[in-house]
Amino acid sequence: MQKEETGGERKGEMESKQQRCSTSSTSARFAVEEALLLAQSRAREAEDVLCRYDVQMEAAVLKALTMLERSRERQGEALTRVRALEAAVVAEERDLLRGRE
Repeated sequence: MQKEETGGERKGEMESKQQRCSTSSTSARFAVEEALLLAQSRAREAEDVLCRYDVQMEAAVLKALTMLERSRERQGEALTRVRALEAAVVAEERDLLRGRE
């Protein structure tokens, strides 16, 4: 009779181990799924941050190019005025030199 009790105890222990393994397996599966969801969430957040950064950089580059273009326009206008002033100075000097003669 002891062998039957021992066999019954072993069977109970085996069932208990199976339940613990099953519970542990389910718990591990949930932990993996939770980790996956967290990783996906963080990946989406990172993608959003990169997208905002990209938009900000694009705006900054566009602004810089606009400023550069405007600066070149002003430089061209200033160069035109300098050339006109140089021509006026040269003409004035010629007139002064002719008046002395």
